[in-house]
Amino acid sequence: MAGDIPSILTGLDQLNGPITLLLAVAGGAIATSFPIGILVGRFFSERKDAKETARLNQEKASLEKALAEARADASDQKERVTQPARLWRNIFPNEDLAVFQRHARTKALVIANLKGGVGKSTLAASLACHFAIKRGLRVLLVDLDYQGTSSTLFKRQMRVESEDCRVGRILENPELIASLFDLPTPLGQNAANVSLLSADETLDEIENGLMLKSTFNKQQGGDVRLRLCRFLRSETIESRFDLVVIDTPPRFSAAAVNGLLAATHILVPTKMEDSSIGATLKFCDRLKKLQQTGYPAANFLGVVPVMTQARPHLTRSEIEACNLADDRLADIFGPKNLVIRDGWVPDTRAIGGAAQAGIAYMQDSTARAIFDDLGAAIQKRMG
Repeated sequence: MAGDIPSILTGLDQLNGPITLLLAVAGGAIATSFPIGILVGRFFSERKDAKETARLNQEKASLEKALAEARADASDQKERVTQPARLWRNIFPNEDLAVFQRHARTKALVIANLKGGVGKSTLAASLACHFAIKRGLRVLLVDLDYQGTSSTLFKRQMRVESEDCRVGRILENPELIASLFDLPTPLGQNAANVSLLSADETLDEIENGLMLKSTFNKQQGGDVRLRLCRFLRSETIESRFDLVVIDTPPRFSAAAVNGLLAATHILVPTKMEDSSIGATLKFCDRLKKLQQTGYPAANFLGVVPVMTQARPHLTRSEIEACNLADDRLADIFGPKNLVIRDGWVPDTRAIGGAAQAGIAYMQDSTARAIFDDLGAAIQKRMG
């Protein structure tokens, strides 16, 4: 047996030099007490098992990481769908931010509040007429509410039966084309300076499609949140209009986000009562947080008291509510006097009754005086 050791070691040396050398030092003591072939076989077997174990551990870690990422992505997408405000907070790519870096020549006044029933549409339509008729501006009214209330008021005023969802065409098209610039519909001879981008119930389906595209990052043609902004800040639109008034829905939908991102100024109507003021403050707080997470900062003009009890003076309880709102708004935005007190909208038959026939500003002289006062206060803040 001892005579065969040199030949065995020579063969092993060709397989694994360092191991053979180590075994050679051990000499015949190992050979006589433990067969060297078994020792080397065990060594290579254990080495192979260790490699296989390491490989399996690596694959396991890789699978666990992929599973964790998939779960996080699924959770994120679930939050995006179930929490619309969460969906729209993504940071804008640099190429999209370029839309905001250019100064907007045409001001865009957005009427917004997530609280329904505060007369946003009546306010938007009448202010559009005020700025066109009283101040001689070329005004575009954009209806972003799928209920189409502003559009309905204009249809009644124009005596037309139907109008398609023209604002939906803009939100659906990622690229601007020449034909889009002919979309606004003029109001007519009574208010030749007012044009409308109308909405109807088909906008709801369009918004759902935009939300899905944003949720799953299928946004070929640019960020779906910026389509209205791109349209309004195009050279052709800015050359045709001096002011854009945007009516938004009482929900954080794709259309509402498009309106907020197109805004240069934001106006929030609210009733002077606890529940409405509370909802308004939450909305304002959300606006502020959005600006802190990448949204461009539009000028917050203030809160407009609507559906007040009297005119020409607010009641004591309404004044107290205004004071409370002012204090809370200062905590959010900083400046004082964010409640507009030199113009408000009372709950009068002159306004409510006029809406049955058309736009209050166009239908009733009392309503016109109310919106002229409010329009003057807004103009002063817009500068």
